[in-house]
Amino acid sequence: MALPETSPAIPPDKQVTEVPQVPEVPVTVQNAGVQVISVEPKPLVNSSSTPLDKPFPLPPDDTKSLNVPVADQEALTQMAKGNPSDSQTWFGVYWLRKIKKALLDGFYIFFGKGK
Repeated sequence: MALPETSPAIPPDKQVTEVPQVPEVPVTVQNAGVQVISVEPKPLVNSSSTPLDKPFPLPPDDTKSLNVPVADQEALTQMAKGNPSDSQTWFGVYWLRKIKKALLDGFYIFFGKGK
């Protein structure tokens, strides 16, 4: 039985150091007229000019996405628990199964009206 290889310890002079957020500009460069300007990112706003808490990630054009025609997954779960003779029950079961497969395949999933 072979023992796992151990990596050698990193010498103290090769350890990772923290990089400062604001770059240090030498005095000679500052005398030439170069200045450091710190820029704060602006918050994202929607079309009605209200700020968004979290930006909604949109997939790039070349990735796969799944558009589910229901408002949220809880609505699908409630549909799937219905009467087996009702078509909405099978609609909910179908989309829940499709969502699980899409998650395994790395799809982006969007609820509500599609593109």
